[in-house]
Amino acid sequence: MKHYRLATIAAILLMYGCSCDMKTTSGGRPYEVVVTGNSDDAIIHTRNILQAPDAEGLPQHEPLFDVMTIKGRKGGMTDYARSIVTTDINANKYESTKIEYDRNVFARPQIIVRVGTPSATMLNRDSIQVQKTLCSILTRFEMSAEAGRLKKTHNKAAARTVDSIFGHTILTDTKMKVLKTGKDFVWLTDNTDMKTQNICIYAYHGCKLDPKTAKAARDSVMKANMKGDTPDMYMVTATHPAPTFSTTKNNGNTVMVMRGIWEMKGDAMGGPFVSHSITDSTAMKTITAEAFVFAPGKRKRNMIKQLEAALFTLK
Repeated sequence: MKHYRLATIAAILLMYGCSCDMKTTSGGRPYEVVVTGNSDDAIIHTRNILQAPDAEGLPQHEPLFDVMTIKGRKGGMTDYARSIVTTDINANKYESTKIEYDRNVFARPQIIVRVGTPSATMLNRDSIQVQKTLCSILTRFEMSAEAGRLKKTHNKAAARTVDSIFGHTILTDTKMKVLKTGKDFVWLTDNTDMKTQNICIYAYHGCKLDPKTAKAARDSVMKANMKGDTPDMYMVTATHPAPTFSTTKNNGNTVMVMRGIWEMKGDAMGGPFVSHSITDSTAMKTITAEAFVFAPGKRKRNMIKQLEAALFTLK
């Protein structure tokens, strides 16, 4: 009778489909990449590409990714790494440099990227484009993995607060608590000492995604809401280096992305920030979700990127 029940359950699962994923959880930290290859040249070139300084709005030099190198295809536990880049230098197989990738082959979440090239010389010649493509693939994977985690587990109370004020939603980690609310303004923080992650959501009038307007609105909002120990201390946008702007598409919206360094006027405080802005034509406002980090003397790359993944849930 027991075998009949198991067979019946199996038939039902086959009939209706099963979303169960039996893959094991991948190993490794976010933005940590295992680099393998068929030669020392393949590994060294790929490692150098991935360990170049991350220039996107960080106050100190940090590598694009943390890299572990393994020569050849070892299999075993290496197959279960979170991110794997394997480079094959083979003149008989490739006429030009090519990049392909697969997700969740042996574990979940996982990305396996394959770089094929006819020679080390060509790989070096194509290093700028290879770096751009690898960074895009690996970063999108990490952002997607973190956003997927937030969809399953997030701060529901914070989401309700944001929705009630702006009519828009954003998913944040359960450790992020609402610290302050105001007119068209919400501040979420993990409120830890000397290593804090923060997200602010604010709105300003107008439906044009304009860099000059966005910077002026940011400085106005932060001056009013992000005070220091005295009234003369408040958050400002650093001008050296100047913030950078780009646009992307997300959740059906055009998103303006601003990256830069924040400073506290009148105090020796600062750190990286990134914001995503979308327009709300019904309310005739621009909605901005901004992540910023304060972590003096500590690495900030993973902290700000983890927060940016939450910004991608804004809709």
